[in-house]
Amino acid sequence: MPEFKNILVPTDGSPNSLRAAAHAGYLAELSDASVSVLNVVNLFSKISAFGDVGSGIYIPEKVVEDIKDAGLAVVNETLKQIPAQVAVQSFVEVGLPTEVIVDFCAERSYDLIVMGSRGLGVIREILLGSVSSYVLYYAKCPVLVVK
Repeated sequence: MPEFKNILVPTDGSPNSLRAAAHAGYLAELSDASVSVLNVVNLFSKISAFGDVGSGIYIPEKVVEDIKDAGLAVVNETLKQIPAQVAVQSFVEVGLPTEVIVDFCAERSYDLIVMGSRGLGVIREILLGSVSSYVLYYAKCPVLVVK
């Protein structure tokens, strides 16, 4: 039976991702595992609300830092779901959530990913896809999706 010693919890602060963190905390307690909480800041989706974003756009460092601070706030809220006796690490990365989660997991050899489902519904998920579907398909380790 595989052991889960390093669990990755990608979070966006949604109710489903907070439930996923609680599940990961429970599993970590049972298996004496550590948990890493990851928020991926999709910088282009954050700033695209201000207009057309091209590849040559300059983003002031202060804007990037403010967006990363918001990601850290999401991570800190998620950490509240993990029992105090579980060893935790937190990370905020910038990029496309789908790719960053899969690459982050592979680079650090996590044993399990526990993440929330977006709850799009079947039709919207087929048309739009979802981060959890992408991670399920491309991750090299088991993935637990929590609704």
